[in-house]
Amino acid sequence: MLIGANVVSTLYCIPWSQFFTKHDWVKKVFLIDGWSWFAVMVLTTCWYWISLKWIDTNSGWAGSVHK
Repeated sequence: MLIGANVVSTLYCIPWSQFFTKHDWVKKVFLIDGWSWFAVMVLTTCWYWISLKWIDTNSGWAGSVHK
């Protein structure tokens, strides 16, 4: 779910108002004008995905089960 939420957030962070200049509603819905948030979200999504892969590969979930 975390990866999915980050992908959706990353898509929102694309500065859509730069591509659809003739539509005023795009500027009202998509408030981001620059690419910096998109870059941060891409890096965050990659970080989460790599971290989860590492935990899966190294049996990191085994120690988190409390009996």
